[in-house]
Amino acid sequence: GVIAESGSALDHWAYDEDSTYATWYYEHYVGCDIYETEDEILDCMRKVPFQDLVEASHTLSKEDRKHGLLGFRGCSPTIQTFNDTKLDFDNILYQHPRDFMINRDFQDVPFLTGANREEGSLIVGAMYQGFLVPNNLTNNATYLREEMLRDMLLSIAKSMQKRYCGHIDLADLEVSQYCLIDIGGALLLKAGSWQMSNYHSYYSKYKTFYYSFEFDSDDSMGNWVKSKSSNLYTGITHADELQYIFAMPAIMDDFPGQKTVYERMTLLWTNFAKYLDPTPDEDSKWKDLDIPKWTPYEFEDPHFMVIDANFTVLEDYSDRWTITNDQMGPKVEAKESEVKCAHKEG
Repeated sequence: GVIAESGSALDHWAYDEDSTYATWYYEHYVGCDIYETEDEILDCMRKVPFQDLVEASHTLSKEDRKHGLLGFRGCSPTIQTFNDTKLDFDNILYQHPRDFMINRDFQDVPFLTGANREEGSLIVGAMYQGFLVPNNLTNNATYLREEMLRDMLLSIAKSMQKRYCGHIDLADLEVSQYCLIDIGGALLLKAGSWQMSNYHSYYSKYKTFYYSFEFDSDDSMGNWVKSKSSNLYTGITHADELQYIFAMPAIMDDFPGQKTVYERMTLLWTNFAKYLDPTPDEDSKWKDLDIPKWTPYEFEDPHFMVIDANFTVLEDYSDRWTITNDQMGPKVEAKESEVKCAHKEG
């Protein structure tokens, strides 16, 4: 089986559509651009210490984010439809990851995946740290209100703003951060794992299991995803769930319910690795921990497990697209016309 947490190969940042610029940038950064032929450049690049390439990658990422890009150029695989390098074609990404699923050109095994409630706080933190701060835009109300979402979303900005942020003043980051977290999480992490679950449940003969990690505690990766100078909300952020299934530097039993959550998660993940089912019939220890039977995710019947103080199986993950703003953002009162209409119908 496969366990893939928080994102998938279907996320648009997970592959590089054009590696030409990153290749040129690396060549220039490490001094290999002095050669003329591709063979000479390749030979030079192979002799470069890996530390220099890592430094080049970090520098390019920082520059890209300052200019409003994601910062993944040169870090993600690129699709190569030709093979004149005498490499094993099995090691080359020769079609879009989506096409591997549609063409059933994948290793067919059971699949467990999901996302954390505030995945988008990683995105907002990176945007704040890598773009707004370097460009002195954190207090630029005109930019935040009129241009920020345009830069984030381009042509779909207006519809996304209405769906996720409504009439919230984007210039007030203290208030608008919650809908921005929802947008960032949906576009860059949640949608990929959710879409992969749809493909797997439709094209695979094996079961698909989906979760939403929503347990909030005092142990979080939040300080890692934001700058020390900001007061941005991080919530249950990217990678927070890892603390409950791996030994990490955190005291995991000093917060109410925390010990129970990591005991349950450890058992579910172990069961999936062993039985290819997190709540198998042949081993009922999960019942002793008051865990409900994990109903598989299906294309027409999309169940998922909410991992919180109480584990719950729900249906229709799309309710989670706006969960942060729904819970933490401003409560918008109904328009006067809507109130009158409701009163009349009542």
